[in-house]
Amino acid sequence: MQYNIVVVGATGQVGGQVIRELEARAFPVGKLLAFASEESAGESVEFCAEMVLVQRLDETAFIGADIVFFCVPEHVCSAHLPQAEKQGAFCIDLSGAARHAAAPFIVSELCSTQQLKSLTTVVSPPVAAIQAALLLTPLQVKFGIKEVTLTVLQSASSLGGWGVNALRNQSGALLNGRPLDGKDLPVDAPAQLAYNLTPVSDGGDVYPGVDAICSALCQLLGQPEISCAAELLQAPIFYANGLSVMCTVAAEVDAEVVSACLLSQAGVNVVSTPLMREFGTSTAPQYTEVPVIVTRVANKQHITLWSVIDNLRKGSALNAVQIAETFIA
Repeated sequence: MQYNIVVVGATGQVGGQVIRELEARAFPVGKLLAFASEESAGESVEFCAEMVLVQRLDETAFIGADIVFFCVPEHVCSAHLPQAEKQGAFCIDLSGAARHAAAPFIVSELCSTQQLKSLTTVVSPPVAAIQAALLLTPLQVKFGIKEVTLTVLQSASSLGGWGVNALRNQSGALLNGRPLDGKDLPVDAPAQLAYNLTPVSDGGDVYPGVDAICSALCQLLGQPEISCAAELLQAPIFYANGLSVMCTVAAEVDAEVVSACLLSQAGVNVVSTPLMREFGTSTAPQYTEVPVIVTRVANKQHITLWSVIDNLRKGSALNAVQIAETFIA
């Protein structure tokens, strides 16, 4: 069986990656329709060696659609999601807008086809919540988690293509001794990106804040009473997010037991500390899993983990396509 697919936001970083993942994973696409803002209408995106015309998003976009990927800001998704649902499409929201309508957060490795068949709309969680949920779910099942503290190092690509360009331009200017001017400092940037760490825990128009991350994580773990605290930092990295996880569990453990639990979780790749150089954030986009290093087990009930994730793939587009694969299974 083949499926009619609609990608809203097809010319953006995440929308473009969704299209690439659909092709790379040989998703059974009958027809692919690409939509974007009026400014991008008339452009083309490539899919399976053919050029697909990008159309302006309007109320007719979802007629005949089986699955719709919303890779747009929250306000755009909120405006058009009801129409897609009315047309009977299965909607995958990568903006987070549908969470306000009680649509559940979904990580592909932590859901079933039966669960998805009962839903019309699901939300792909914030990148850090996907990352932490894959690490903590097996630990929660085995030991019980009491407290979680997250420190997220967010890459420039989390801000979209302009974030990557801004980091590139700023780095070049500073390396050549030039002061940053207006064109090097986009108005939407939280601060200077190059050679800088900036707290952005309140979130912004294109990424969630720490409250949204913790809320999503607790829902994914099925334990709303878990104490969760997080800090979100904008880091001078082009692609891939880093995550330090510190958690307190209810039962005594050791490092080998923790590693064994993590190895049992699909989507997680456990590596040893001597291999850390191979799994820095600069190389994370090579991986479809989440590489994690068990850095410390202290006092038998405190665990510290370090992991990286490809924020455009596993943290966004790949998770969405894997959700669609589970839905049609």
